Amino acid sequence: MIKRIAGGVNSVVEHYVLAVMLLAVAALTVGGVGAPEAVGVTGLILCAAGLSRGAAKVDLWVLIALAAYLVIGDISSYVTYGYLTGGYTATQSVLLVLYLLMACLDGEELRLFRRLSVLWAGCVAAQGLARFLGKALDGSAGRLGGMLGNPNALGIFLVMAWFGLKAWMPGEEETGLLPAVLRRLEPLLLTALALTLSMGSFVALAAGMAYLAVGCYLDDSPIEKQWEYTRSLLDWYPGEPDALKESFFQFRQCSQKEIQAYTETLEALSAYIQLRGMILATEQTDLQKLELYLDEHYMEKLSLASISQHLHIGRTKLCALAKELSGGQTLSELIAQRRISAAKRLLVQSSLPISAVAEQVGISDYNYFSKVFRSMTGTTPSAFRKQTRG
Repeated sequence: MIKRIAGGVNSVVEHYVLAVMLLAVAALTVGGVGAPEAVGVTGLILCAAGLSRGAAKVDLWVLIALAAYLVIGDISSYVTYGYLTGGYTATQSVLLVLYLLMACLDGEELRLFRRLSVLWAGCVAAQGLARFLGKALDGSAGRLGGMLGNPNALGIFLVMAWFGLKAWMPGEEETGLLPAVLRRLEPLLLTALALTLSMGSFVALAAGMAYLAVGCYLDDSPIEKQWEYTRSLLDWYPGEPDALKESFFQFRQCSQKEIQAYTETLEALSAYIQLRGMILATEQTDLQKLELYLDEHYMEKLSLASISQHLHIGRTKLCALAKELSGGQTLSELIAQRRISAAKRLLVQSSLPISAVAEQVGISDYNYFSKVFRSMTGTTPSAFRKQTRG
């Protein structure tokens, strides 16, 4: 037992860059989307691991394209939120470091990193589905957000994992636990992906999967034999039928087993829709998101920047939503209105000191609380309590 543990430790030390990269992927997933502090610490650790390695050869075109994508993301975040760390940009900024470190891995390490990353995505999908089913039982299930806390972000994550799975799927000749698990991972990823979608997007996904199932060849005979048969039916073709041969050979063939797997996945996803309360027919609008967020967090320290980052809504739009929600008030006035309404309830229903009431609704300065309360109610907190209690 001790020898096995020592061997495992030695393996991790020997392949420490691979281990650090896998831990980084897991940490960024668990930490959620758009957490600049977590991304900053993770990036520093990755850079430290990279500095200990020698020179590495990278594809310059991929590096330039990735860097350009990150720059465009920064510009988009700044335009939308007014600062560079809004939205997904904070998390995506570490991708450049991950790509450079991937160039430091040898062939076997790189293959293992890719496969373990896909396996981790499967774990994220499984955790999200378990949580979704738990919420479905009490009727509170919505779009699946999982560990990332955001359906759109989780959807992107699972799509990339699915592409990775298709690209690095182990062959039937490969044995062992990891290849066996990866070969059975696709339905799990697709099911979780479907539950991150809005209803319209879900229908589009189902249509695409139906096309994959119906539009691929079921014939398991050799492709050359299929071409010969197809060629014999093309006498009507006005051009040269042999010119179609190359395109014909590019058609993807699906076996009966594969099509059955797609069909069962579609049936499972359809069952989710049919069960009451498991998928909401409509998404929350930005206006509803803002109203719900203020109802649940009015007692916290709020600002235009913090609300914008949490809801992934630009500052300008957020101000417009506040006016729409309140009939012309600013966001600050809307928050104050929530706080004073809560303070009035506490003044009537409890015997807390007025200073404690102010603290509970998110205003730590007693004098400022009294000023805001009077401006919105026309009376002081103490006078209001006396009037309501007779």
